[in-house]
This record gives sequence, structure tokens and C-alpha cells, in this order.
Amino acid sequence: MRAFTTAGYGALLTAFSDAGYEAVDLEALDAGRRHVFLRHDVDFSPEYCAPIARAEIDVGYRSTFYFLVTSPFYNILDPAVRDDLRRLSALGHAIGLHFDASLYPEGPQLEEQAERERMLLESVADAPVRSISFHRPAPSLVGRPGHFAGRPHTYQPQFVEAIAYYSDSQGAWRFGHPLDSEAFARAAAMQLLTHPIWWCIDVEETPTARLNRWLGHRLEQQVADVGRNCKSYDPSLIERRAPGAGRAG
Repeated sequence: MRAFTTAGYGALLTAFSDAGYEAVDLEALDAGRRHVFLRHDVDFSPEYCAPIARAEIDVGYRSTFYFLVTSPFYNILDPAVRDDLRRLSALGHAIGLHFDASLYPEGPQLEEQAERERMLLESVADAPVRSISFHRPAPSLVGRPGHFAGRPHTYQPQFVEAIAYYSDSQGAWRFGHPLDSEAFARAAAMQLLTHPIWWCIDVEETPTARLNRWLGHRLEQQVADVGRNCKSYDPSLIERRAPGAGRAG
């Protein structure tokens, strides 16, 4: 099964496990061994991490979930998100910083900003944040040698050049399916980047349909939150609003 579903992700993990791959942390990833580093960049909703985490536990694997401190879609200070972070850590998964460098000026202060974000994430998760991944990285960050903000990052040469790298960005495998790769056939080390939103349910659908499903769920949550905070709010006005209402000009 190769579907972008929770069951499909479980089948992918089982294939790696059956091939003798050991899931390791970023710092332990060794190009000369049968290692797989399971990385999740949480771009949209932390609640979608739970089924992924459980699927990994089922095959004896642990992974690293990278969270944005500056996300426009979720707030790590939200108690529900905080609980999601701490549950992942309690299961034995690692928490990493997903850093959006485009929000800050380039220069030596960039690493200082990442360190501030790392400290905040660490305090909320109540767990160490030992590594960093970049959100939509600029070319200057891909293949950048050495640590960043005092931590290893997922785009160091030894993690993207010396070993195989596969990503499900945009809801599709960017470099072909990892199970069809020469690296898998040779049982070579691999970094596997997935985004939980593409695997969170057991229904096959297009990336756009998956995002629309998430947007509908998010709107329902926000409507409920507004209702709890404002007794005079009438949610039916959303349905009665004329197209284009509220737009400037």
C-alpha cells in the first residue's frame, strides 16, 4: 500500500523495518549504516501528528517532529498545542525547531533569532530541542556546513548529500518513491521527510482536497472559539454573508 493515508504510512514504515533499517536521531545518522532518520515538518496542524506518532510506535520506531514558533496556522502557546508537544515527547519522539529564516534579516543575528525560538519551544514542550530544520530554506541554507544556532540542522551536507534524501513536499514524493530507490535496494542510509497533514487520515484524496478538509475543520474550531468568547456572536451570519463582503474597496 502506497497511499498517502495513515495506513499507507504504516506500510511504508513496515517496509523499512522489514528491510532491517534502524530509525535513529539526526546526530546518530551514519551514512555507512542501515539508518533512517524520520523527520516531520509540522507546517499546518500539530493535532495531525498523533496518528503518525502511533504508527511509528507500532513498528518500534521514533522520529523527530519539527515545530514552527512563528506559524500563521497554530500557536505553540495554545494549551492544546502544548499538550500535543508534550504527548509526543512522552512517547519517546524528539521535538525539533522548524525555523523560518525568511522572517528575519540575513546576517549574524539570524542564529540569535533561531536560538530565541529554540528556547521558547523547549520551555513549552518541556523537552530538549536538539536539532533544527529550515522552513522553505533559501539555497544558502541547503548544504550549509556546521551547526546552526549551536545545533545540528537537517540540511548539513552529511544529511542531504552523503546520504539519500526523500521528501513528500506538496503531497507527492519529490525524488521518486523511497522504496523504489537505489538507496533502499542497497539498504543505504536515508533521511525521510514527511509532513503529517498528507498522512493524517485513511481517505485517499488530492493535496488540495486534503488542505480544504483541514481548512473546514479549522474554521469550525474558530467559530466555536468565537462563540465561547462573545455571547452576541451569531455564527449563521457566516452563511448569510454576501460574496465579497468585508473586502476593502
